[in-house]
Formats: sequence, C-alpha cells, structure tokens
Amino acid sequence: AQILFQDRGGIILGGEDEGEAGLTGVGSLPMWHQAYNAGVRIHSNSYGSDGDGAYSGGDIFADRSLRELEDLLILFAAGNDGSLGENTIGSPGNAKNVVTVGALGHGNSRFKASFSSQGPTDDGRLKPDVMATGTLIDSVSGDMDNGSTVLEPRRAQKSGTSMATPITAGSAALMRQYYTEGFYPTGIANVI
Repeated sequence: AQILFQDRGGIILGGEDEGEAGLTGVGSLPMWHQAYNAGVRIHSNSYGSDGDGAYSGGDIFADRSLRELEDLLILFAAGNDGSLGENTIGSPGNAKNVVTVGALGHGNSRFKASFSSQGPTDDGRLKPDVMATGTLIDSVSGDMDNGSTVLEPRRAQKSGTSMATPITAGSAALMRQYYTEGFYPTGIANVI
C-alpha cells in the first residue's frame, strides 16, 4: 500500500480568498480530488467540528466529492462528544455518503466508548455507520517543539474516534485488496 499525507491548511488571510480553508475551501480543489488524482481510494480523516448533528458545508463538500468520485471511500471520525448525549456527531461526519466511525472500548469490547459521539443526525439518519476499537490505542506521541532534535520515536496510549478511524481504514484497505486481486468469490486469486 501507499500512504499519502495531506495538510488541510489553515484559514487563508487576505485577498479574495480570505476566509477559505486550505484544500477544502470554496473555489479551491477539494482535498479528496487531489488525493484521488494521486491514486487514493480510501481516505481516513480524524478531524471535524463540534458535534451538533447538523448537515453543514463540510458535509456538502464530502458528499459532492463522493458523487463525482464513486470508487473513493471517505471515512470520518464521529467525534468525542458522546458524554453530551445523542445528536453529537461532528461535521463532516454528518455527510450522507461518508463512513462515520465511532469508538468502542479497549480490546474485544462490544460496547460504545462513553466519549464516542452518536446520532441521530438532525435529519434523522443513524450515525456512526461503523464502530471500531478506539480506547487505549498505541499511537505516536509528539510534542509542540517543531525544532526538536529527538530522534527516537515516542509512543503513547490514546483514546478517541480519531484512533478508531484509521483502524477502520486499514480494515477497508484489506477488504479492497481482497476484491481487486480477484479473491472473491472463490478465495483463490484470479489469474486474469
């Protein structure tokens, strides 16, 4: 597999594009098109706004891109506002065609993590679409010192739907490989 990292960018200040947000701003090439043109077919996103279940601009951009790029799978973290109750999915996780990922407890837990945002959305759709382990996940640990000369990798245990989403994207990549290499339906690779 290949991995493509993208920087969403911040808000553009000054000029006619002021107020736009980098790759996702109105009038700019959405990041999903950029990734798709580079060969990406599974896009994992661990960001979003505070959850209120509303279908907003970020959701519209995602749905519009998915209508144009039919073989792209976009995954979004549901958000971590679940302790506030229902209708807490963050945008763009409220989009109609993205896969919104919620978090389960650690290990083989079948129970929603208390922090994991939940639907329904304002228009009554059920979200998240899928759940994955998102509690006490070994991940990288950085610091805010961009000039750091520390060369050893650092690890930390983290929890959140931002941990569950890349786990789900990795599983989706394995499923995509199974189908694209012709293993379905026999379980033996297609030689054609």
